Amino acid sequence: MKSAHVESHTVVDMHRLDIVCSLHKKGLTIKSLSLEAGLAAGTLSKALDRPWTKGERIIAEALEMKPQDIWPTRYENTRYEIRAISMHS
Repeated sequence: MKSAHVESHTVVDMHRLDIVCSLHKKGLTIKSLSLEAGLAAGTLSKALDRPWTKGERIIAEALEMKPQDIWPTRYENTRYEIRAISMHS
């Protein structure tokens, strides 16, 4: 009897330090992005540790990425809805 090989794909968010490092490589900081967005200096750092759509979007745009590519675990429950909406748009 052959056993089926099941490959598991663990979804992992980008590490907060990798996000900060990626911003630094572009000459940006969480503080500069926060201030540019009209927020208090450290406000965007909240998005590194917990869901906050607006903050995630600002950081993702600065990195030329999509928020769901940086924080896939925050978006995995809405993945189907996002696909369904884009298919009907």
